[in-house]
Amino acid sequence: MGIELGNVTVIMGYPGKTATLMKVEEDLIGQGYRTIFIPENIMTKSQAKIDGLKQLIDKMDSNRAVLLLDEFDQGMHPVMLKKMVELLIEAVRKGIKVVLTTDNLGLLTLIACMIPDAKLYILENGKLEEYSIASSAIPTYTEVYLQVCKGGGKNG
Repeated sequence: MGIELGNVTVIMGYPGKTATLMKVEEDLIGQGYRTIFIPENIMTKSQAKIDGLKQLIDKMDSNRAVLLLDEFDQGMHPVMLKKMVELLIEAVRKGIKVVLTTDNLGLLTLIACMIPDAKLYILENGKLEEYSIASSAIPTYTEVYLQVCKGGGKNG
């Protein structure tokens, strides 16, 4: 599949993120991981999504567990995005790996700032490429935000 699984792995791009995530799930099951797949639009209210995710993480056993989130952040208020990333950090601390898809550059920026060792991938023309700040696959303004978050900005 071309993905090196990190504690948190993000897949961005269009089209094909859901199909890619399903392939990742298939590969993980083949490697003996237990996965929980949460499709997009499972819940519509931001707080309900956060509450449901918290309950799920609290109940998950961390032994080779992977949480797969497909566009879970869709329609989520920015304050709730930060809470979502905090929950992902909580999951990682429990030993749960997280793989998610998103189109939200704000979420990507939050993850890069709050989880510096996250694996970030861009799905472009059906191929996954690992993200780096130097990547041309991410718009320039996001690169600037990421540099500032990582302390590389002019005032950082």
